[in-house]
Amino acid sequence: MNWLPKGSTPWLVAHELRLAFRGRPTAQRSALIFLGILGALAFGVGLTVAYALRKVEIPITPISALIFDLVLVAVFTLMLSVTVSRAAQIFFERGDLELLLSSPISGRRVLTARCVGMALSASLMFLLLVTPFVVSSAVLGRPEWLWSYGVLVSASFLATALGLVIAMGLFALIGPRAAKTLAQILSAVIGASFYLLSQMGRYLDLGPVTRSPGFWRDAMTSLLQTGLFAPDQPLSWPLQAITGAPVPATAMIVSAFVIFLLVTAALGARFERDAAAAAGVGAGRGGTSTKVRRFSEGPFSAMMRKELTLFRRDIALIAQVLLRLLYLVPTGFVLFKSIKTGSDIAIPTIVSILTFMSAQIAGSLAWIAVSGEEGLELLAASPAPAQGLRRAKLVAVLVPVGWLMIIPLGLIAWTSPQGGAAALLGVIASALSAGLIAIWYETPTPRTQFRRRRGGSWVGNLAEFGLSALWASTAGLAATAWWPFALFPALLAIGVLFAVQRPQKTYAETLPGA
Repeated sequence: MNWLPKGSTPWLVAHELRLAFRGRPTAQRSALIFLGILGALAFGVGLTVAYALRKVEIPITPISALIFDLVLVAVFTLMLSVTVSRAAQIFFERGDLELLLSSPISGRRVLTARCVGMALSASLMFLLLVTPFVVSSAVLGRPEWLWSYGVLVSASFLATALGLVIAMGLFALIGPRAAKTLAQILSAVIGASFYLLSQMGRYLDLGPVTRSPGFWRDAMTSLLQTGLFAPDQPLSWPLQAITGAPVPATAMIVSAFVIFLLVTAALGARFERDAAAAAGVGAGRGGTSTKVRRFSEGPFSAMMRKELTLFRRDIALIAQVLLRLLYLVPTGFVLFKSIKTGSDIAIPTIVSILTFMSAQIAGSLAWIAVSGEEGLELLAASPAPAQGLRRAKLVAVLVPVGWLMIIPLGLIAWTSPQGGAAALLGVIASALSAGLIAIWYETPTPRTQFRRRRGGSWVGNLAEFGLSALWASTAGLAATAWWPFALFPALLAIGVLFAVQRPQKTYAETLPGA
């Protein structure tokens, strides 16, 4: 970065990318070693595939253009999900906006740099996925495949421009605090939208016509007969671009960058006003409108109330949980249709899935509540016993899990009382086990420095996954006529819990340097 002009757009973009991939030196070295091994394996597969397809030419036909456009739309929705979430973070999550906007650097330049960084980071995963095949094909005499980089990057810049418009539109319509919440939730919905829409026709009963084997084939044929995907139409340009046609590729890349620059230029002045307003919201609403609760209920209730309040404020966490639940919607449609048809495995399957999912959600919440602790010194100096405070955290974790599961548990109980009882016991046991694992293998870290991805002991992570599977098997068997066999995985799960149990430390013993 030192050779770039200070304060220029490339200098700010380099700063954004450095922050996006910043980490501890040891973690960076481990990541580089892991990526090196994974990259070697990926290039081995890429060379094999590229060699096998070195003489294969992709036909530019309406059907091939339609298929590739659908793939590109799926990639675009994932990129848009990332950029909507990151656009909200531009205003709320980063604490350097006041410093940047009070500097001589213009707000439009700051916005452009951050959006370029967002676009590059959103496309990075897809670029890494195609690199082994693209580079191998270029080495083996197919350099036209290098145009696929331009197609992916142009899609990422379009997604970034749209994500910025959505985020700032929400900001203008409903205000900064609500915009942050809705942007994170909308990000989760967008990420799952293409998958849900693609499965809708399969999972929903839309009538006897849609169940006809030729319905979807006829619909696809009608779409192709419109001529929109013909080789001389713009909808075929993405496919032509990755196969090396310079005019469609150049048109796509240039148009994406022009749209991106127009959006950032148009929103540059508004960005400064919105960022200043968001900074004011982040500073607090003032003491006159804040209700202060008394702590006469004791440390247990105070700790539980504190964790539940932090869960409500943690919008990124809510979005993660929502995204997991969204991907269960199609499965739920299938299973409940199976119930209507009298399938014997529908109820046990639903019970097992709910049990497993409750463990995963409880594990994520417990990991954040137990290990993502901001006031370690305060807790270490508190006269309240650490064991009681951790129990309060565990109860706080079980509350949102119970609210999330109450509707599906009620539907199962209404359909099958035995299945409802099995699901209830499975949800409680799996969520409780996941919470205990998080307590036994906690690694306390301030929330301001806390990573969302799971870390800590691999033994704890493996035990949590194994217990989730065992309790899911227990609940599924308990919902069948062979319910006595559920005793075997249940006893095994209890044995695993005793085997991985660790003595709890006081908060003073968990302080850094203790």
